[in-house]
Amino acid sequence: RAYQWHSRWALPTYKQMKANVRRSQGNLDITEADVDLLPWGPGGMMNRREYERLQSGEATQPKVRKPPPPPKPVQIKITVKTHDGKEYELKVDPVNNSIGDVKTSL
Repeated sequence: RAYQWHSRWALPTYKQMKANVRRSQGNLDITEADVDLLPWGPGGMMNRREYERLQSGEATQPKVRKPPPPPKPVQIKITVKTHDGKEYELKVDPVNNSIGDVKTSL
């Protein structure tokens, strides 16, 4: 139904369509939540590929998005030289807030 209203209102943007539904004050057979279910693309326009699928009458299944991959391990290596010539190497893991091996060389 939301798609039909999208067509009737001459293909409004996401914001325009939400405003139209709000202005109707409940007199339509769709809600703002229904507008959210349409396949919106960047810039608030309907995703063209999905729009064409809807226009052709092809049934659409909600797309299940894959969860983002876990963050790659990040390790920061810090080397510090003291005034007496000693060198310390620290491995810092900012994700786990830990300091790994400390190596000392003379």
